[in-house]
Amino acid sequence: MSVRHDKIVQYFDVSVLDFKRNPNKDALKQNSNSVYKDALKKMTNIEEIPVKFDDVSEYVKSCKHFYDLHKDKSAKQNIQLKEFGTMSKAQIKNARKCIENMVATVLMNYDKNISYKEQSYLSFLTLTLPVKQRHTDKVFRKLLIRLIENLTKTYEVKHYVWRAEPQENGNIHFHVLLDRFVDKDKVNTLWCKQLNKLGYVDFYKQRKNTDKEPPAANILSLKKVKNTVNYLLKYMTKPEKDKRPIMGQIWGAANITKKLEYPKFYETEESFNDINQIIRKKHVKCVLSDDYFSVYSGNIFEIVKKLYKKTWSCIKRHYKFIHSLTVDKIEYFKENPIVRHEKAKEYENATQFTKRISEEQQKVRKLNFIEANKQALKKFKENYLKKYGGFDQNQLQFTTL
Repeated sequence: MSVRHDKIVQYFDVSVLDFKRNPNKDALKQNSNSVYKDALKKMTNIEEIPVKFDDVSEYVKSCKHFYDLHKDKSAKQNIQLKEFGTMSKAQIKNARKCIENMVATVLMNYDKNISYKEQSYLSFLTLTLPVKQRHTDKVFRKLLIRLIENLTKTYEVKHYVWRAEPQENGNIHFHVLLDRFVDKDKVNTLWCKQLNKLGYVDFYKQRKNTDKEPPAANILSLKKVKNTVNYLLKYMTKPEKDKRPIMGQIWGAANITKKLEYPKFYETEESFNDINQIIRKKHVKCVLSDDYFSVYSGNIFEIVKKLYKKTWSCIKRHYKFIHSLTVDKIEYFKENPIVRHEKAKEYENATQFTKRISEEQQKVRKLNFIEANKQALKKFKENYLKKYGGFDQNQLQFTTL
């Protein structure tokens, strides 16, 4: 059984069942190409929106046209594609898993005796654009990754999840969930620094006739939120209606965050019986059931915490363990810093290296040639002395040809 904050997933042994699989070869990536897909790929690789489009919404609308043509072609091959700019069921499932486990890991390892700035703490950022968007969504995702890389170094951020959404004016904006406290003003400065690589901040200052940075970053407080997970899931997985689609990747997370797992209990464990009792006593509602698994919905963590103390300790132990895997690693590198050797003053390039090797080989060949001549001359003298017993200069004769 897999236990989550609002669900219990019960799996059944399906090894005795006979699966009949009907694979579709046309669904393979190499068999699903089309001229529409190639045209869409070229359009998505562009960084700056072409001049012929008034804004990003018109540009995305043109891209959506090619996607819809490719989708219709795939439907004729029995391949069902998701709507353009939306999250698939698998993506929503993975995003939900990352958020639920990340929130549980942070909250169950929070220590009230330690300052929130010195331990794991949930921060929820919103990053926006100060002026009209003139670049594709792909460009701003790159800027977002650069910002997150900066935060991982300055604030020791380990876990994060982000989601891209369109605003009513068509501009892209991001929701970012972090596992560390971050200062709003510093994040705003870092984000503006990234945006100004494209000239967005300078354009804003000229337009507003000011020297101040635009308020492009905001932090939403989660203190008064009763159900933190559901609140975050609403922001991070909700479908956007009556707005232009997002081109490309819609969400992302740290690699270590994607590896977080729900606590699981097996039949051989004592806690398995406690979870089973929750189902039998109908503390939860069955929302899905088939031959492979069943899903029960309810306020699971609160029920376990109230009725089954040992099982609740097991759940907390699970999240404390996966939290220690990252914390211990960081503390190790703090105590054992990496030794960096001094760099050489000059580095030779490939041409210089080839030239140096060639000169060294030439010197070696020259020395070998001289040594070989010395040995040959020495051997000649020895053979001459053995044959003639001496050398008389008066015996030399020169013949003119």
